[in-house]
Amino acid sequence: MDIVLDYYGFSSFTKDESQAFNGNDISHLALNNHHALVFEREDENTFHLHITKFSNLKDLGNKQPEILETIVANYDKSKPEHRLALRAYVD
Repeated sequence: MDIVLDYYGFSSFTKDESQAFNGNDISHLALNNHHALVFEREDENTFHLHITKFSNLKDLGNKQPEILETIVANYDKSKPEHRLALRAYVD
């Protein structure tokens, strides 16, 4: 998974203090001033990909997002449909 995160420029994982991501570790990629893609790490092998909207991206991980939509639950980089879902937002 590290290869995917590095390739697209996702941040290092930090602890979610907002509970929007169940207190799990999160890594994000800002798409603009208000939207970000977020990988939530549930455990060592389970990741969920979300799109979020914040009035200020500095609130990510600290406050509840205005919008939180799960794009892919249980992201698997070996599945083409999962890779395409991610690429739809970053390519």
